[in-house]
Amino acid sequence: MSNEAIYMKLPFDLSGSRSKNRFRYEILWGLSKLFEIYNENKSFVMVFDYACDIEVHKDTGLDFYQVKSKKDGAVYTQGVLLKKKKLEEEKKSFSILGRLYSLANNQNENIHVNLVSNKPFQDSSKKNHTTIENLDFNNLDEEVKKTIEAKLQEELGSDVTPDMSKISFIYTSIDLFSPDDTLRGKTSKFFFELTGSEPNKPNALYNLLVETISEKACYELQLDCYSDILNRKGVSKDDIEKIISLYSEKTDRAVEKASVFIDTNINKPIKRLKMKTMLGKVVSDIESGNRLVLQNEELIVQSIFSNLEKYDVEETVFIDLLVSEYSKLFTIEYSEDYRYAFFLLILMKVEENIYEYSDI
Repeated sequence: MSNEAIYMKLPFDLSGSRSKNRFRYEILWGLSKLFEIYNENKSFVMVFDYACDIEVHKDTGLDFYQVKSKKDGAVYTQGVLLKKKKLEEEKKSFSILGRLYSLANNQNENIHVNLVSNKPFQDSSKKNHTTIENLDFNNLDEEVKKTIEAKLQEELGSDVTPDMSKISFIYTSIDLFSPDDTLRGKTSKFFFELTGSEPNKPNALYNLLVETISEKACYELQLDCYSDILNRKGVSKDDIEKIISLYSEKTDRAVEKASVFIDTNINKPIKRLKMKTMLGKVVSDIESGNRLVLQNEELIVQSIFSNLEKYDVEETVFIDLLVSEYSKLFTIEYSEDYRYAFFLLILMKVEENIYEYSDI
């Protein structure tokens, strides 16, 4: 059964209300997890705050993560995870683990649910699992497993046979009080491992990643189509690759070449100054995640690589083609100079093979 067929039958609205600080902690833990799984999967989409706090949709299945942060107490106890939250209607009451496990309560073996906390897990035998980052519930003592299974069955129904191999508890080391500091370092390390160089603007890169994820998480309307869920609520591996490319050495070279082109081809000094100013504005808009600019870039690049013969022309003709065909994509507040600088930068990025289309 496909991910889509499984996912669209799952119970939704798992994620409840939470404080601003807890929401940001979820976002940042999700970013950390994204770095972790990036090289493990050929393709994936990480969905934020839909059926669960964080979800990973892979070719091989689905992983769900419920993030539970605590400021006080030394541990997160089994009792807390299995205590049913009292609601006015008793049959709607649920425990943290019971509601989470409801996502995995089916015959598909490729669904895994995870409790994530900044405190270690303490089981019903009072054993603290302080040395294990990822605790597989199937490895708990038999009596502990039986207690959990009985509680889940009591909550979810006698026809449910809980599978402990589908449940994990993740003890995260990310600092609850200053997660940004930890994640900024992880972002630079991830970039270096991926590209072999340091990011040119590490803070800008980090901020764009966080803003991209936050935007996805904050989309609150219900979606009835699986592809819309992945698009509106998810960040894919391709999305991350595009963001990383904005801060690569190749991008710097493309900007330098665009600046040289302006020096060589524009003779009037004031016009040259305006064009360089607009080039800087284009670069800033792309790096800050300006949605219209990024959407236009993607559309134009797809067109270029779908019509390679048409665009196999001299540089000035190449730019003129883009100006005549795509200037209308921009709203009135984007000047002619801005649009020209934008098309010029696309040309130089094509020459630097930043878009890395395999069919060239």
